[in-house]
Amino acid sequence: MIICVPACSKFYLSLRQCLNILQPQLRKNDKVVVVNLGMTDKQLIFLKSRNYKQIEYCNIDWSLIKENWKKDLNTYWFKSAVWTGLLNLKVKDVVLVIDSACIIYNNISTIENLIERNIIYSPYSAEDIKTYVHPRSRESIGFTLPTHLHMVSGGCLGINLKHPVGNAFIIDFIKCCNNKDTLCPQGSNKTNHRQDQSVLTMLYHLYHMKYKFTMVKDWINIDFHKGLWNHELSF
Repeated sequence: MIICVPACSKFYLSLRQCLNILQPQLRKNDKVVVVNLGMTDKQLIFLKSRNYKQIEYCNIDWSLIKENWKKDLNTYWFKSAVWTGLLNLKVKDVVLVIDSACIIYNNISTIENLIERNIIYSPYSAEDIKTYVHPRSRESIGFTLPTHLHMVSGGCLGINLKHPVGNAFIIDFIKCCNNKDTLCPQGSNKTNHRQDQSVLTMLYHLYHMKYKFTMVKDWINIDFHKGLWNHELSF
């Protein structure tokens, strides 16, 4: 299983908490990928000095990105860039991408089996499509399903990339996120739209309608958006 955690300087301490708690749970064939979204050299040097096991660090090459709106972390375009990187590496595995402020606190095998079995896993989030998906975004992809359907979490997305449906889902996610009218349409803000989470939610319901995978609303062995800690956690 691959566990991918993007992080910038703002969430550096959260990333350390996430990695420290994750370390003793890793199994022989697990891999952790940290995507650097703008941590300082000092922060990266410290992370690498910790000698975390089974971990890789990678960067998004912003110099290759021509559209300035994609470089703004507040558009959350980077979420699709993370998945693009995984597809470019031809990953055929169960993959979990979580926010750095999340922690996996128990039994990675349970999470892996859940994602492998259900193909697409993103737990329920607050509110519904009417509240947090801007009408322009819905219009851009021709989304006509009921707007009372629940939102899913942009901070936790598990995909079985060994399955063709999982691969198709991520390809569509990347395509939608590359469309500014879908990801961050004019007139949208945090009160009426949630960028990658909104895109993810629409695709989640469209794919469920077509493929009937099991919707799992609960956070399974993952805590959501834990606060920053003030002391070093050992591992």
